[in-house]
Amino acid sequence: MKKRIVAINERGLRVGEDHQNAKLTDQDVECIRELNRQGIGYGALAEKFERQRRTTRRCTYWRESCTKCERAKLIKFVVMSNSHGGKRENSGRKNGSLTRKTRLIAEKATAEGITPLEVMLRAMREHVAHADELKAQAVDAETALLLGDADSAVPAKLHHAARAALSEAAALAKDAAPYIHPKLSQVQSNINGDVTASVKIISEFPDD
Repeated sequence: MKKRIVAINERGLRVGEDHQNAKLTDQDVECIRELNRQGIGYGALAEKFERQRRTTRRCTYWRESCTKCERAKLIKFVVMSNSHGGKRENSGRKNGSLTRKTRLIAEKATAEGITPLEVMLRAMREHVAHADELKAQAVDAETALLLGDADSAVPAKLHHAARAALSEAAALAKDAAPYIHPKLSQVQSNINGDVTASVKIISEFPDD
């Protein structure tokens, strides 16, 4: 962005020569940085300077007398082109930052609430427990079938329902997990004689 020299004198504000042709001292640079930090616009700066020049001979920006820094004659400082002062870009509180109220809410939710991981584990345990119940019922049905007191299709249906419950638990472990470590992802993609993690989950519950 091109820089320009803005000059202030008794007549107000006006644009002067280019930045390369201007001779700025270290004192000028200090004044420029102070004005940029305050974000004062063109018109407000001119009015403030005129009001200050009429009331006192002491320059608060330069911390020296106006006679010594020749502010009463002509003062130059660098500003960015198309700069109007005021609020800077991306300033202020960022989105998502905690305030006192939201911090209390977050602490209470952490202490009393339930996390997505807890929901996932609870759902998985319920599916596994349901599969265990179905397996026990299938064993009872097979025993009754041997005694001739049950239908032959009941054990097969119970085993199928148990496998469906275990598959649902494996799907929860795969899809609802919030994060997969890169090493685990590499192990899952590497099938050199080993089975993937999802197959291992199902293989832990073999059919009877």
